[in-house]
Amino acid sequence: MIFPLPYLQKCVRARKYFIIYLLITYFKHPLLSIAKTRRFQMDPRFTDEAIAYCQLTASLLQPSNGLSAEFLRKFFEDVHAKGNEKLIETFTGSLEERKVTTKSADIPINIYTPIDAEKDKLVIYFHGGGWTLGSRSTHQSIVNLAADLTKTIWISVEYRLGPEYRYPIWLDESCDVTRHIIENKEFYGVDQAAKIGVVGDSAGAMISTSICQTVKNIDFQVQT
Repeated sequence: MIFPLPYLQKCVRARKYFIIYLLITYFKHPLLSIAKTRRFQMDPRFTDEAIAYCQLTASLLQPSNGLSAEFLRKFFEDVHAKGNEKLIETFTGSLEERKVTTKSADIPINIYTPIDAEKDKLVIYFHGGGWTLGSRSTHQSIVNLAADLTKTIWISVEYRLGPEYRYPIWLDESCDVTRHIIENKEFYGVDQAAKIGVVGDSAGAMISTSICQTVKNIDFQVQT
């Protein structure tokens, strides 16, 4: 099953954002200067959205002598928080935080239940970030919008990240969380016969695809 989601057009931003950030970081922050130039702003290859994002990124980027995971994660969180500040509080349903106990750890999840949510399906979301960055908060606005538009319960999974937790830890944990939700559908607000789907962006898309090949009783994958 594939949702005809208008929001998917906006999800493309996530991939673009990370690529732009890597260019800024590895090439000594060129956008700190070019993002403010008239030539950059008038270049027809850049949409208004791309220009605004590059300027936002340049304004938040702090000098660093290295690319530690902590530095990158904080920057990623800051960019998403600032870029999505007008969207974060727009979700009209309820948000509940829980933890799922897996074989190796308790994994935090966010459950987004829109007003008048349908009970016949549920979607499990895995965020992107190269298996190193990202969290439930960085991708909150995407899941908010998706849950509202589809009138479906969405669950966002905060699997553990590398390099502290290497493959296949994050994949195994994501599979365990998915199995738990499938086995306890009613506990998450849907009917026992509800269809369960998975979705993710970037690294999360790889996780959701792998889950489809590994975990039984996955009914659909949302294509992004």
